[in-house]
Amino acid sequence: MASSMELRTSTVDMFLKKKELGERESYMDFAMYGGEISDERDLTEIRGIVEAGAVGFGEIMMAGDTPVKNDEILLEAFCLISKEESIAAVHAEDNAVLSHCKNKLISEGRKDIKAFADARPSLAEAEAISKTLLLAKETGVRLHICHLTTREGSDLIRRSKALGSRVTTEVCPDRKSVV
Repeated sequence: MASSMELRTSTVDMFLKKKELGERESYMDFAMYGGEISDERDLTEIRGIVEAGAVGFGEIMMAGDTPVKNDEILLEAFCLISKEESIAAVHAEDNAVLSHCKNKLISEGRKDIKAFADARPSLAEAEAISKTLLLAKETGVRLHICHLTTREGSDLIRRSKALGSRVTTEVCPDRKSVV
């Protein structure tokens, strides 16, 4: 789940503040991702965040308000995360595809319930997973694809694992028909 902007964990200071909040208010053990990597400034403290106890980096590449700005940042994030022997957890949706589909539906005046699903075609996930699998192979980063939703994505991950990639995924219970 994405952090609110005031609790983004892309700096050591904010990671430690959020960790302290969890330690103070949690009734169970927990682990934390650092991250919400979206631009160059979010790359500068990856090593320190790992040293502060992050088990990986999440919310990378997600669509919406804070998607990763470009492939160069995604590639550099994977390089740095790999160097720290950490995990990159990716919400694999191509923001450009989603924006195009959403804008097209809005221009057509679509407001029906099915429009939400139509605005998120399987192409958006498959394209993003393809890209992240290639970058992960190139950088050696351990990759986790969050909340898989499509058969196409599942097939890409299975093929990549068969070729030796270090990739995992999970499917939310409401999407268990995907695999």
